[in-house]
Amino acid sequence: RSAREAVHRAVRGFHRILKPGGLVVLHLLNYRGLRARNKRASNPTLLDEGGLLVKVFDLEPESTRVNFLRLFEKEPGVWRTEHRAAPLLPLSREEMEEILALEGFGDVRVFGDASGRPYEPDDSYDLFMAATKGAGKG
Repeated sequence: RSAREAVHRAVRGFHRILKPGGLVVLHLLNYRGLRARNKRASNPTLLDEGGLLVKVFDLEPESTRVNFLRLFEKEPGVWRTEHRAAPLLPLSREEMEEILALEGFGDVRVFGDASGRPYEPDDSYDLFMAATKGAGKG
């Protein structure tokens, strides 16, 4: 099964459990904006357990992955790094709108962050999408 099929299954599952008129909210990275700004690294995040986390993106045309780099103090004065990586599926706004429509959602609204700031395709780091379950499908 492909990653795209997994996204369809997930959206189909959201549709199945929502009542007509129910709202699904999705949070994605705005890959178009990351590529447009050539922004490969996130700002460091201070972790609750101590240390820093930086996300570094490999933005290749056919594959995208995120590298998690964690810097932490193993013991006083002794610092370590840890690296993990995961593949990403770089779906665009248009691709997600199509998936939502195919799985029975409509009235799709997009935002550039969780506070509702307008989505700027070449500038927003995030892509938030809110869609309403239609009465017609399932």
